[in-house]
Amino acid sequence: MTYYIAKHKRESIFTPQLHSNRQRMHHSRFHNIKLIFFAVLFAVSLSVQAQPASSIIAGVDSSGSQIIVKWFSEQVVFPLGVHVYRSEAGGSWVRLTAPPLKRGGIPVPQAAVQGDSTMQAFIEAAQTATVGDMQGVIGAMMMVKAVQSNHYARFLGLCYIDGDVTPGVSYRYRVAQVQPGGETPVGETGSVVAGRYEPVAPPEGLAAEAGDTEAAIRWTPEPERFFGVNVYRRSNRDTVTVRVNSDMILISAQAGADGKQKYPDVFFTDKNLNNSYRYTYYLRSIDYLGREGLPSAPVTIAPHDM
Repeated sequence: MTYYIAKHKRESIFTPQLHSNRQRMHHSRFHNIKLIFFAVLFAVSLSVQAQPASSIIAGVDSSGSQIIVKWFSEQVVFPLGVHVYRSEAGGSWVRLTAPPLKRGGIPVPQAAVQGDSTMQAFIEAAQTATVGDMQGVIGAMMMVKAVQSNHYARFLGLCYIDGDVTPGVSYRYRVAQVQPGGETPVGETGSVVAGRYEPVAPPEGLAAEAGDTEAAIRWTPEPERFFGVNVYRRSNRDTVTVRVNSDMILISAQAGADGKQKYPDVFFTDKNLNNSYRYTYYLRSIDYLGREGLPSAPVTIAPHDM
């Protein structure tokens, strides 16, 4: 899986067997993403949940017929699994899961494996990863994949899809970790009204600078509102708009020489353009439930010889 971080350098393809020197090389960068990941989840939980330390989120899927529930932890997976509970319209809590949801319990559909060139590697990594692996680059990348793919999140035991909902009815969800002596709380969501899908608002501040056969693109980062971004492009010679990036783009602020956190000047560089064409770009954000949002306002550039 390719991630676009900092100055949009394409990181190495993920494989289940990461050599120790490569893991050390990438650990600090992905550890930074991991910290940002949980800081944002904490900020989101403050705005939508009664229990601020929670790391569980829920929302209606794009079809409006299901509610997606996801939860995340520093340990990445829960060894004995979790149970999911639901309260309908303020009523009593009812357990929805039996047996507990845990790693490997729900297989990734074959169609999802065939349609994602990295999915099998992530499945194998989840099956063989140790507790130590979960604390390093492998765990960080698995969490990112779980945000991007609900199929993979379900495979890890980090996602529940509730299809037994009634439009217009308000639901709350609670997740509890299974322990040898009982259960401990993971978190609780705010109220979610079934059938009411509200697309994620688009990223703001899209800007593109033309270069020689390339375009340098950036936008306003809002990690409390969306997790990643997809870039779409159409030329004046084409009738079809295409997504340029193969995997969602993640932007991570890095500490500068003065110690202050700073985002890079360029988030994404689209290369191999034709200098005789004009290109129009727009963005779609991806939230923590893996839902793609509305398109941003477009910008048009014309690459040229420098």
